[in-house]
Amino acid sequence: MKARNTQTGIHTRISDRVRISSAFRHYGNDYFSSWGWETFVWDGDKIIEEHDVINDADAVVKLHTNILKEHGKFVQGVEL
Repeated sequence: MKARNTQTGIHTRISDRVRISSAFRHYGNDYFSSWGWETFVWDGDKIIEEHDVINDADAVVKLHTNILKEHGKFVQGVEL
């Protein structure tokens, strides 16, 4: 049976073009193996921000909230 390539992700849309994308990925080489959340801010197909790898999903959600604040996004009815 062939292994399936599955990923867990958290995505937040800031505007029609700009979005935040975090993916839980495996990192490693001959000397180490680790999993972590990789986060990028995209403008269309171009990465405009890259953030440090995070190991905690709660911290990823907080990062998304902070990025929304930085970009001045107002979410009606939700206090950021």
